Amino acid sequence: MFTTPTAPVAGSRVDNLVLATAIVRHAEALLAAAGNSPRALAHIEAAFDAALEITPLSCAAEVRAANEHLLAAEAELARGIRPAV
Repeated sequence: MFTTPTAPVAGSRVDNLVLATAIVRHAEALLAAAGNSPRALAHIEAAFDAALEITPLSCAAEVRAANEHLLAAEAELARGIRPAV
């Protein structure tokens, strides 16, 4: 399982770009696992869009919004994995 990047602390403007890159990489990994889950794909697409909007001057809320889409996609994927009965 991947760890979700956290918002930058008191930071360097470069932190936002590092976080945006981590979000894109995480979304790419989730995309490979999403298969035919339309809800997961929608959240992954939203995470990509949000990450691409992050700039060095973005606030932590913008980074958090992208992370929330990743968490929602992970939840959708976990919901789709059910043990055989």
